[in-house]
Amino acid sequence: MQDKFYDTNTGGRIPTGLPGGFFIYEAEGDEKILFAETNVVRMYGCETFEEFMEYVGGSFRGMVHPDELHKVENQIQAQTILGEKRHDYVRYRIVPKNGEIRYVEDFGHLLHWLDGKSFYYVFIVDVDKNEYFNRNRNSFAEAEILSRNLETDSLTGLFNMSFFYHKVQMTFSSPEGRRQEFAIIHFDISNFKLFNERYGFKTGDELLCDMAKVIRLVFKNGTVARFSDDHFFVCIKGNRESVLPMVEEVHRCMLLSEDVNKKVRTKAGIYFVDDRYAEVGLACNHARLACNSIKNRHDISWCIYDDLLREKLRRQQYVVDHIDEAVENGYIQVFYQPVVRVRTGDICGYEALVRWIDPNIGMLSPADFVETLEAVPSDTSYRHLCYQKGLRGYQGA
Repeated sequence: MQDKFYDTNTGGRIPTGLPGGFFIYEAEGDEKILFAETNVVRMYGCETFEEFMEYVGGSFRGMVHPDELHKVENQIQAQTILGEKRHDYVRYRIVPKNGEIRYVEDFGHLLHWLDGKSFYYVFIVDVDKNEYFNRNRNSFAEAEILSRNLETDSLTGLFNMSFFYHKVQMTFSSPEGRRQEFAIIHFDISNFKLFNERYGFKTGDELLCDMAKVIRLVFKNGTVARFSDDHFFVCIKGNRESVLPMVEEVHRCMLLSEDVNKKVRTKAGIYFVDDRYAEVGLACNHARLACNSIKNRHDISWCIYDDLLREKLRRQQYVVDHIDEAVENGYIQVFYQPVVRVRTGDICGYEALVRWIDPNIGMLSPADFVETLEAVPSDTSYRHLCYQKGLRGYQGA
């Protein structure tokens, strides 16, 4: 195919009333429609190409039901631009001018010109009419969609975890990507399990779809995925000044939902990628750890993974890994501070102060280990030790 356009004043005839038709649109930018034959025009309830273009806004995006557009674009992109093949198969709804929703099958192929411009040429079939004229269901096409749509989340239409990893790692590894600033953000919903128990799983799924829509709209230039449950991830180009307002906007939108039953608080962990050769799994884990670090905080909605948090998490893990050794070897010491009655000057009691004196990393204050151990329900060894030492010290005072 030569790199030029030509008018469609060709010979031959196409029967009207076919349950499908052919169209072409640009793969980049606004996905501008270049051609649509008469049967496609009439599937949308239009009589002329000009009327059709006006109705759909001249773009492929206007041909797809708005609730399914993001999912469909993700599926097409995953199967062609980011996949191993140049063809795609998707299903979606359309809304003709009469308002009657129809379902179509879309068989597309991606074409690249030498100058870098790309197009999709597509054949769509009205599923209802196709099944009416052909009573044998198209089981092959249905099997294809089940086998290929492994890149997106079936509930929200966002990318799933594996494809998010694939796409973002490709971005990180590209020469252009290594010159850009990126942020990985992990979102989740505070007490989502309690929300499901209170309102039911159906409403919980609706909430997840609402949150997916909000994140997608706010981070419209980013790569958005749902990994599982209420765990959403975003990869976007930007620095602290550009990313934080978007994170706060997601929190604000969810908190100010028009549905009073869906007003929820979100938590976000943010990792600004500081490695030119970053590994996406590790970057996502940093964002997740930052998010988890504020689970029980009601005064903040986001946290940035930085050196301070990294050191805090490292110490917390050290505490969990070495508590038994510390108890057995007497590293945890209890010191007693007298409590003096101001009026008389007499000692009226003692306050027990716990310190962990570790031979490897030095002294750990209660702030470094008490909160961490209190969060481990099964660990009672240090509580036992402190109680016994405190009681013995008090009796001997």
